[in-house]
Amino acid sequence: MSDGATPEAFPVPLDENEVYDTLAAFFGFNLKTDLFDQLTGAYSFAVWNLDAANPANINAVLTSDVDDAVAVGDVVDTISNLITVAAQGQVDVTSRPVGDNTVNNVTFPLEDQEMSIDFGMVGDEFMVGLGDGIDTITTPRTETLADTQAFTDAVGLLPTEYQAIYYVNIHAI
Repeated sequence: MSDGATPEAFPVPLDENEVYDTLAAFFGFNLKTDLFDQLTGAYSFAVWNLDAANPANINAVLTSDVDDAVAVGDVVDTISNLITVAAQGQVDVTSRPVGDNTVNNVTFPLEDQEMSIDFGMVGDEFMVGLGDGIDTITTPRTETLADTQAFTDAVGLLPTEYQAIYYVNIHAI
């Protein structure tokens, strides 16, 4: 344009809420208001067993408190149904117990192995886990760091009197 005016984009871009509203018409729920906005309060994220050569060995978990556990649970059920329909038999979608709760489990082939993703409400927390992520975070540990042989050996090398200890098990990382 030679008049210096800024050309308008075509098609006209949607704002964030219009995108979520459009997706809501397709999915039957609004990702923003029914899921993302419900994730509030304390949250945690952890990844371990990083293995670029074999992603099926990677474990991870994301947990978040929610405002409305029933609403998020309904969305989780709908997502599970959508995955089942969209996958057309290419993945397995089942439910499995986690303590007194039930989460959805999706398994799918990855090269010559199988990848597993869990998602659902555990108590009043929304959780998504890769590998054994949800099981790891929901199962209380019975041993402590002081119970490990590596820690005992490392502390045994210290003088009998010390002010503080900072211990990192590099091998375990």
